[in-house]
Amino acid sequence: MPNAVERYSFPGLEVLPNETEYKLYAFICQKHPTAQILYKQTPSCNSFGLIDYLIHSKVLPSSITEVDTDVAELGLLQGHLNIEWNENAGDRPKNRNGGFPARFEAANTRYVMGSSDPSKGASYLEPLNCTLRFEYEKVYMTFYRFTVRAGFDTNEVNFLVWKDHYTPHKGNALGSKLFDEVFRFERSLRDEVWVFDERWMKDSKMFAALKDTRKDDIILPQHLLESMTKDVETFFAGKESFKDARIAWKRGMLLLGPPGNGKTATIRALLQDHLDIPILYVKSFQTGRSGTPEKGVRNVFNKARNCAPCFLILEDLDSLVTDSIRSFVLNEIDGLTNNDGIILIASTNHPDKLDDAFLRRPSRFDRKYTFNCPSPEERARYLQHWFIDRLEVSLKIVEDTSLTTKIIESTEGWSFALLQELFVSFSMQSLRAKLQDGQKSKEDLQRSILEIVESLNIEQTQALQKEAEKSAKEDAKKADEEE
Repeated sequence: MPNAVERYSFPGLEVLPNETEYKLYAFICQKHPTAQILYKQTPSCNSFGLIDYLIHSKVLPSSITEVDTDVAELGLLQGHLNIEWNENAGDRPKNRNGGFPARFEAANTRYVMGSSDPSKGASYLEPLNCTLRFEYEKVYMTFYRFTVRAGFDTNEVNFLVWKDHYTPHKGNALGSKLFDEVFRFERSLRDEVWVFDERWMKDSKMFAALKDTRKDDIILPQHLLESMTKDVETFFAGKESFKDARIAWKRGMLLLGPPGNGKTATIRALLQDHLDIPILYVKSFQTGRSGTPEKGVRNVFNKARNCAPCFLILEDLDSLVTDSIRSFVLNEIDGLTNNDGIILIASTNHPDKLDDAFLRRPSRFDRKYTFNCPSPEERARYLQHWFIDRLEVSLKIVEDTSLTTKIIESTEGWSFALLQELFVSFSMQSLRAKLQDGQKSKEDLQRSILEIVESLNIEQTQALQKEAEKSAKEDAKKADEEE
């Protein structure tokens, strides 16, 4: 075994060796005694990033020769490699075109080495959980991934192995070049949004949805959207002004109000104007089996700092931030670490469930916007836009002023989401009637929409009663626990 491990790192990242990693290196050396070996530890280059890069670069699937991976990579690869996996039967992945060669020797045992009991405090390893063989610049390479656990924390340890018959004098230059390319690829967005759901992933569908957002469909008090738009534009244009005033170049925007009143639609509209700026969307702080929510919080904010200037989106903040991680989130938002360039946009349907540390301290969310249920004037604008401007001529029944007045009066306390349900239900019902019985009369259509309004009012009343009962039970349980 060589006396030293050549460790590949990027500026600002230090990878410190430990006994477990050296033993792993020795293990790889025994498997490939004459090959060049490059050792890499996350977060700068991991198996997800490598596979994504190889697919994007069209190295996969034509030059891939062997894969053995876990569930997460399967989701990325299945469209390219025709992989199927019977998880319930405990089968490893199989290719419909003939299966995979034998796995690495250690794969038949649960652990490569060390104790299988984390309570003993020693580091231990799960089986090799990713083996990828591919061709890069006419050289066949093998990528190995191990999950190393120490206590409750985990690290991904990677080895890249190859024999360079073309330029052996360059040492590990070829492997370093590949890792460099993966590193840059993973940190660049191409019509994508960063989404954190147990790990960071790029989402092109979310980007497309943001791009297709129609601002004219958003019915809000005019001053609300204008104020938020101006705040965002001022933030990104005012970096030097913040610096000159010795003010931290960061901003926190909190959107408050009952569900269904345009918070998400407003966030989409704000982002649509700045699609050239990285967008980071957090679905959950959970990190799956490989870590804790606290680790997820650190991962999220470290990513935002690396991507700044950027948007960091935390929808349903009251659900995302549990009691166990509240202090971690607060410290990341407004702790000692520099958050320059991050504009944090959060929303909550239940501000009463949020800790006062989020609501009352300006340095965390210095701008707060309330989204109430639409007023009579806003409901009238909604009916004009959706039931007159958007419907075909034969269905424009709400042009009748008396009917419009009835609908506005009958929908007091409705959210925009409920008004949208009225539009969809009426449109679908009218379409079915047209297909089955031909065009209905204007009187029948008017009667139909009022019946839908009445039905939705009943459903809303029942839902509110259930919510009140649930809330009362939770309050009683909390009171009992406090006693």
